[in-house]
Amino acid sequence: MLSITNLKKTYGTIEALKGINLNVRKNEVYGFIGKNGAGKTTTIELILDFIKRDSGNILFDGIPVENGDFLYKDKIGYVPDAPVFPKYLSAKEFLKTSIELSKNTPIDHEKQVSQVLQFVGLKDNTQKIGGFSRGMKQRLSIAQALIHKPEFLIMDEPTSALDPVGRMEILKLIKALSKSMTIFYSTHILEDAEKVCDTIGLIDKGKVLLEKSTDKLFENRETTQHTLVTNHSNEETKKVLNTLKTLKNVSVKNEMLRIELGDTQPFTLFEKLHEANIEVRTFKEEKKTLEELFIEVTDDESTA
Repeated sequence: MLSITNLKKTYGTIEALKGINLNVRKNEVYGFIGKNGAGKTTTIELILDFIKRDSGNILFDGIPVENGDFLYKDKIGYVPDAPVFPKYLSAKEFLKTSIELSKNTPIDHEKQVSQVLQFVGLKDNTQKIGGFSRGMKQRLSIAQALIHKPEFLIMDEPTSALDPVGRMEILKLIKALSKSMTIFYSTHILEDAEKVCDTIGLIDKGKVLLEKSTDKLFENRETTQHTLVTNHSNEETKKVLNTLKTLKNVSVKNEMLRIELGDTQPFTLFEKLHEANIEVRTFKEEKKTLEELFIEVTDDESTA
């Protein structure tokens, strides 16, 4: 659906994008992850032709995108990171105005507005937008992006300013939308990306460092991290384990001990606990999080 090759953008002496490459397949949720300032928003603005690229190629649905093109945008919905709306309109009034200004106004646009508002959870809301919470405005932003039935949805940090409940609601909407369209989801909240994305593109300091399906992302990443539960308190168990000099780290996470083995063999750990009359009840490998993988990859890049 979207292919980018050697895309570059500079602002004065600052290289915002250093020749990035990425490929978004149809009907997937592509997680474009990176720290604030990594180049995510610049990439989105170039895809949408809000700014001009220095060099590189963009193909959308197999067709080259040139500066000044507009037709391809009919297939795109866009959710900005900080949506702004007229405070004096209701959600329904705003969407009716938006759809009437569209080149592709449906015959029954009242029905279209009603369906979209119902989907985002704002159907029966009659208050003015000026009284909306941040989460309600984000849902309205998604509704606006969907009103012309796009094939490709770009979302720029849609959960960054929301509380945990608001974030969960937006992630549910993303999962529901993923059944019918392609989604390019930019975020620095890696926990959210891990929950909804089919593919991850990791950008740091203007370079895409990796691009892999979420399923395959962790396959070749060895881990020495495990969770441990014993019949003693975490503090008692931790005190015994800290006598093992080859053990890399022992910490508490979600009321369980988290062990980084380092050069320690599991048998040595079990033996040490047995000597202290501590019974092991659970010991299992812990999958690395996307956040841990991100730190590894960016650390590898900085020392290369």
